[in-house]
Amino acid sequence: MYSFTISGKAKRLKEAKAEAQAEIEAERAEREHHFKICEGKVLGRRSEIESQIQKLTQEIINTQTASVNLHKEDAINMLLNCVMQIQPQLHKNYRNGITG
Repeated sequence: MYSFTISGKAKRLKEAKAEAQAEIEAERAEREHHFKICEGKVLGRRSEIESQIQKLTQEIINTQTASVNLHKEDAINMLLNCVMQIQPQLHKNYRNGITG
């Protein structure tokens, strides 16, 4: 009779363990599903933001390229004028006749 009680207890423990494991798996599946939904929302927003950043970056690059093309000639001429206008003169600290 004593062995019957132990085996009945063991059977109930196994059933309780299996039931608890099933509840854990159900909770895990529910949380995983909720996580996937939240992850999809976040990743969706992230891809929207990335596309907006890409669009804005391309607009800035296009604007800068147009500005460079518009002012390139003037910038080159200004640099050439600065380089070509050489006026040789002595340094202000130069003293005639003093050596080393």
